[in-house]
Amino acid sequence: FADAGLRCVRVGVDHEGLEVEKLEAWLKSSKVKPSLLYCIPRYHNPTSVCLSPARETRLLELADVYDFTIVYDDPYSLLSFATSHPLAALRAHERV
Repeated sequence: FADAGLRCVRVGVDHEGLEVEKLEAWLKSSKVKPSLLYCIPRYHNPTSVCLSPARETRLLELADVYDFTIVYDDPYSLLSFATSHPLAALRAHERV
């Protein structure tokens, strides 16, 4: 993304995935508003954590409030042994 001239801002990852609370704090304090957010929600490399359902929901809310698109890179979801994926329903959301 940076090679294309885009300004990239990193957001941390913990045991529940993307630290959405830190993203929200940055969004509130920054004069720069993002156009998109790129994330790997399932089995993030190199941490292997998955974004929690509560954070997934909050991330969608922030996308609506701050008017950005989520680039949802989910190549590892097929590795899950779970019978359902919480974000499957969210994929119909216009911001993902």
